[in-house]
Amino acid sequence: MSAKTRHNRISARRRLPAFILVLLVVALCTAGVIYKGAEVTQVNVNDGGIWVTNKSKQMVGHLDYEARILDGALRTEATNFDVGQAGETVTVSDLTSSTVAPVNVTQVSLGSPTALPAGSAVMQGGDVLGVLNGSDGTLWTTSAVNPSPLNLSEAAAISSNMGASAFVTGLDGSVYTLAASGTLTTVKRQGAVDQARTSTVEGIPEDARLSMTVVGDQVVALDGESNTLFLPDNKRIDLSAVGVETGGVLQQAGPKADSVLLATPTSLVTIPLVGGTPTITP
Repeated sequence: MSAKTRHNRISARRRLPAFILVLLVVALCTAGVIYKGAEVTQVNVNDGGIWVTNKSKQMVGHLDYEARILDGALRTEATNFDVGQAGETVTVSDLTSSTVAPVNVTQVSLGSPTALPAGSAVMQGGDVLGVLNGSDGTLWTTSAVNPSPLNLSEAAAISSNMGASAFVTGLDGSVYTLAASGTLTTVKRQGAVDQARTSTVEGIPEDARLSMTVVGDQVVALDGESNTLFLPDNKRIDLSAVGVETGGVLQQAGPKADSVLLATPTSLVTIPLVGGTPTITP
């Protein structure tokens, strides 16, 4: 065998590993393009669970509704409290000490409480807390994720001196207040800024005992004193005149719908938002 032939064979052997490496890289790249990957289950952090209260045990728990079990709970120091929830944003309000605290849903623990203004009530909608002093109509809003006392100062009030008022916080975090004077204040968050506008609801008596709800973005109010329902576009219904007894309670804030629900001591009443004859279900 000539020296030249031996040299060619040695060169070929030296090039062989590099050639195999190139083939391997090409094969892996091709496989990566063709193979779509193994299918995996996407976990939704908002599992649809409901946060419930047991006031006799001073506990707040997470109910796995499908499994019908409590899979987490925390104990509060309060004896009179309530819970607000929008997905994984949860708050606990101490109605005795007038404080509100966020819940860490991952650790099932209660965050630091924030003091509410004296004489006020709080209501969560989305990731917003509406706070109202019902006697003088002073209104504030703050984050439900991280309530801030700075947002609840006298200087931070969105409206004040409106007189006796009712309020509701919608599912989208919009806050509505209605004074006995008929002034309806609507507060919607635009980015990081609250935008407030006012309108007038006609025909509210001076001695009205008001409660409110919102269906989508349609505000409905009830005067428990005169048993009158105030609907959008300044429509109103004398409920007693159409056979609806007194003592009714409006539904909680809900999604967009064509009607509003009213629970009386003996029936469930469905009232079209455009007005008309209510449906009374005993």
